[in-house]
Amino acid sequence: TSKSDGLAPLLPLLTVGTLITWFSLPSIIILGGIGATLVWSRAARKRWRSVGWIALMCCVWLASFYLQYDLHDRNITARGLEADIEVHHAGWGYPPSPPESFLNFKWYRSAFELMFWLPGGLTYKGLGMFAFALGCISWWPRKKEYLSLILLPILFGFVAAYLHGYPFWERYLLYLTPVLCILIGQGVGFFMGQRTWQARFAGIALFAILFAIPFYRGVRDMLRPYGENDFTRLVAHAQDNWAEGDFLYLDWFEHAPFVYYREDIKFVGSAYELEPHFCEAVANNETFRAEYRSTRLAELLENQARIWILHGHDGAPVFSRGVGRANEIDVVEEMNSTGVSLHLLQRKIE
Repeated sequence: TSKSDGLAPLLPLLTVGTLITWFSLPSIIILGGIGATLVWSRAARKRWRSVGWIALMCCVWLASFYLQYDLHDRNITARGLEADIEVHHAGWGYPPSPPESFLNFKWYRSAFELMFWLPGGLTYKGLGMFAFALGCISWWPRKKEYLSLILLPILFGFVAAYLHGYPFWERYLLYLTPVLCILIGQGVGFFMGQRTWQARFAGIALFAILFAIPFYRGVRDMLRPYGENDFTRLVAHAQDNWAEGDFLYLDWFEHAPFVYYREDIKFVGSAYELEPHFCEAVANNETFRAEYRSTRLAELLENQARIWILHGHDGAPVFSRGVGRANEIDVVEEMNSTGVSLHLLQRKIE
């Protein structure tokens, strides 16, 4: 009807979409999937008046997002954090652009598979992909619009990563968690809805295998919550004991909080280095990082009398294998579950 093709039915979606762009950068990817699906479904029925209003709604969303993004970018520029953020995120979650060979397309398969582990939280990624695919297949004959709403944000996420606009990587994909859960749940439900007991048992087994370990981890972390880094106290200790010629070495876990808190702490030391990110480069992250750290710290100690090293998450074994020829002369360890530590190193006296 002409009334249903007007602006009034779209006002709630227009309002929510306009507001949500101010709270979440990747929300525009979800909104893009909604807008594209609505345009496609109305155009297929030749409801051109509705298509026009939906297109106008999408333009309002884009304008709101652009205004918010511009203010966000100006704030980063004003604080002088462009270089730090660029270094911290360089190469993370972005495919080769343009692809240099057919093998570069493997990045997309790997990124899609990784999505089921983080943010999906599934230990058995292959089974998660199977349930996801089964959910897509079961919806295709009768719920194509719903499927479009759910799958297009994944496609648009890949496009944004290809354009280096937003990384398709780990926690940056939290906005896709509902997408994964809905279709994985539909895949499990496909088995559960069958008449034979064998199919229902397969559904129960699939559900148990997929979610038993994540459920265990969730209960464990609820009973014993993950501690917080007392980051500022450790950096303040380094600052209070800073000497001319000192150098700060940050493992890649601690770079982001250092950039965030540096202005508040008024850190006086200007000489520091971020440890590279190795997760996507090597299979054995800890071994490679220990070897790299051992070589790099030895190189730094050729020119620096003392090095402060702030590290967390990787644990003492990696650190102890990475100190190379350095002598440890001062140690401050934060006693919480994260194990963040600050060490002061100096050249070994022959």
